[in-house]
Amino acid sequence: MHDIIGQCGCHHGKSWYKLIGRVLLGAIFLIAGWAKLTGFAGAEAMIAQGGFPSPALFTVLAIIFELGGALLIISGFHARTGAWALIIFTAIATLAYHNPSDGQIALIMFEKNLAIIGGLLYIVATGAGKYSLAKWNRAMCKGGNMCADCSACDQHDMPKTM
Repeated sequence: MHDIIGQCGCHHGKSWYKLIGRVLLGAIFLIAGWAKLTGFAGAEAMIAQGGFPSPALFTVLAIIFELGGALLIISGFHARTGAWALIIFTAIATLAYHNPSDGQIALIMFEKNLAIIGGLLYIVATGAGKYSLAKWNRAMCKGGNMCADCSACDQHDMPKTM
């Protein structure tokens, strides 16, 4: 039991599951961000339909949040930061585009996004795990104990090479 639940109460030891989960969650945003980047005009029109001011600016922000957040959670380098960015993005997109009272499809999309937010919160709670670039956080980040990724308790399942 001790190899799965550390002294700080964090769950670790199942790092392959964390890696696979991060890749699957990140892939959704990586593909969507890439589609917005390569089809900018269409993405801008879709964002304009959501009622956002300055659709070009919001399209660029969506691309940054989706691609940046996806790369952070997939790599595990500042995975918590990437997860928070994607939580914010997903919450805004859900409120703007998926009103559950608009019918069954909208309700399903709304619920799907809630589930995605739940998965992202799991990354926030448990960290990236052993199979990640999380060990670089402490070496490259200047946030120190103020950085959620650098001061987190999942660091104890990292190799002690630093």
